[in-house]
Amino acid sequence: ETKLVARAGRTNNHFGASVSISGERVIVGAPGDSEKGIPSGSAYVFRYNGVRWELEARLVARDGRARDEFGSSVFISGERAIVGAPGDDDRGKQSGSAYVFKYTGTDWVQEVRLIARDGSANDVFGHSVSLDETLAIVGAHGDGDRGKQSGSATIFKRTGRGWAREKKLVALDGGATDFFGFSVSISGNRAFVGAHGNGHKGPRS
Repeated sequence: ETKLVARAGRTNNHFGASVSISGERVIVGAPGDSEKGIPSGSAYVFRYNGVRWELEARLVARDGRARDEFGSSVFISGERAIVGAPGDDDRGKQSGSAYVFKYTGTDWVQEVRLIARDGSANDVFGHSVSLDETLAIVGAHGDGDRGKQSGSATIFKRTGRGWAREKKLVALDGGATDFFGFSVSISGNRAFVGAHGNGHKGPRS
């Protein structure tokens, strides 16, 4: 149908490192973008106007910094989008964060920045993200609650007062290097979390 490119694209932007689609909108991550330092990252929202796909917005984190890698993961659902920044250092090097954006009818605005309450260095919270109605899920496969890099995922819920942490998920049989949270998806009242390092059927099976 078409090929999408970043209008302001440059070497090492990595436009297309993550993608998601919802109805007539798509979002594309460019974690290597250098708008706020190298690589601070960005994400592009395109909308189909009935004839062609047009750029609707270029998203960046308000507090973005070098090496945040904002756009490493993206997900769009209706008029909200979530973007992961696993390189964010606020709770230690590569502790990570995720940002929710909302379409106001004229523009996309940053609604909230999500971080792990117990986040620490190398958690890479935000490596994976998903969104559905009033719920969001953010993966942190570097989390060490059940052993080094056992991983976790956190569910957030949108209420009348904003977004609040609802539950931190870990695998009941989790162990070191399971990388639980490397991939996540949420739909309705169910969430799905990948753990590609788990060794149930052999190393990293």
